[in-house]
Amino acid sequence: SFKALHDCCEPSMFSLDRLVLSVVSDPRATLDGLLRARQLVLQVVEKEKRLRAQLAEIGLEASERLSTPDSHRKKKSRFIEDEEENVCEMCRQNLYVSLVTNSQEEAVYCLDHALVFLSKNPSHLEFCKLMYT
Repeated sequence: SFKALHDCCEPSMFSLDRLVLSVVSDPRATLDGLLRARQLVLQVVEKEKRLRAQLAEIGLEASERLSTPDSHRKKKSRFIEDEEENVCEMCRQNLYVSLVTNSQEEAVYCLDHALVFLSKNPSHLEFCKLMYT
């Protein structure tokens, strides 16, 4: 159902990637829960590797690590402040693992749509940055 929402550009209520990564990083997770989540985590990792490599191939070099919402709970992090804005301009999906920002257009893209955008507009490479958790 998440793929169907993504394909029709319907905004999701939450990030499936975030849910899966939260399950596997929770110290209270059961072995059964970890085994069920394993394939989804492997898919997230492989997709991230593939898309980040493709973005690097077309020339996107700038990157920055974002703090996760769970780190520094008392201290407001940049991720928490911008959490509502971490939605792809094209597919309207919540972005948790990574995103690409375009400072000139003040836009945020998922890696798939950043690849499409930057392939068509290579002059924007200097204004774009890969942000990841």
